[in-house]
Amino acid sequence: MNPPKRKEIAKTQKDSILNGLPDIHQSEAYHTCWACYEGIGLPEFTPTRAHINSNQNGGSNNPSNYFLLCRNCHKEQPDGCSKHIQLLWLKRQPTHIEREIKFAHSIFDLIEDEADQLEDEKILNKYLKYLTREELVKEIINKASLRTSGPSNFKSNVKFEFLDHFKVWAILNYQR
Repeated sequence: MNPPKRKEIAKTQKDSILNGLPDIHQSEAYHTCWACYEGIGLPEFTPTRAHINSNQNGGSNNPSNYFLLCRNCHKEQPDGCSKHIQLLWLKRQPTHIEREIKFAHSIFDLIEDEADQLEDEKILNKYLKYLTREELVKEIINKASLRTSGPSNFKSNVKFEFLDHFKVWAILNYQR
């Protein structure tokens, strides 16, 4: 039997799971990750169908045996655990936005550590003011995406590109 369609999973899980996830409206449930909310407001987003109880453990392809998760959350899903444990995991996941904010903080922590090695105390503020140009940030991220072949490499490359960009900017603007 083929796996059910995403809309069928969302409809079937409305009462048992989706009512416990207040940030996901029924009309968005089939195109949103139920753990981190990636895809919310984006009808073109396609989450994966994740078994609650795998076929290997006797699980079925019944719509009530599925969550809809983004690829990252599907990898982190505690497979093999009871439905109760998986529901607790589902409700405790940081949102997609919270993860991105944490990632951005890690980038700025790297840049701050590098800036601390320079003598000018205001250099970090000057750089961040320079960085607020949206097209510059897009350019750095695009450069990182040209280097990558997967989500984990992409994040490493973004960190590298921002740190490299800061170092070059600091050399050009603060050569003594």
